[in-house]
Amino acid sequence: MVAIRVNVTVPKEVLNSQAVVEALKRMLRTQTAPDLRQMFQGTTEGWKSRPGWFQRYEFQTGRLSAFVFPTGNAASTYALVNAGSPPHTIRRRRSPTLRFQTGYRPATTPRVLTSRAAARSGEVITPTQVRHPGFEAREFDATIAERYQPVFEFDVQNTINKAAR
Repeated sequence: MVAIRVNVTVPKEVLNSQAVVEALKRMLRTQTAPDLRQMFQGTTEGWKSRPGWFQRYEFQTGRLSAFVFPTGNAASTYALVNAGSPPHTIRRRRSPTLRFQTGYRPATTPRVLTSRAAARSGEVITPTQVRHPGFEAREFDATIAERYQPVFEFDVQNTINKAAR
């Protein structure tokens, strides 16, 4: 599963204020999760088959969490692209032929949060098996977490300041 964690430390005394907790919950629902969802959506902009994005929240004593994760038929593809793949053999299975073009430009690049349409070119070949070279992890989740951490810290502090007034 694709997941990120962005943390801030908030003193317990601050989280004892119901007004602060409610303001932080509202911030997670209306600002943090939509921002993260938009960042993840941007990573699949050029894809033919994109995952949907679901937001979920957990509000526990001393801990507030927002989760954004891929859903639908393309969710497993997204997880594979995010994690990368080692070299592996692809064998013809159910289909009478394994067909692909020899040239390929991927839609994504490691640690880049935008994508484009993939491009295929070259001769079409139909082998019985192929030794796929694998591909480097795109690390969308880690990149988003790194970029969003300072924004999240600022938003939390700003929300606490406003709610404490």
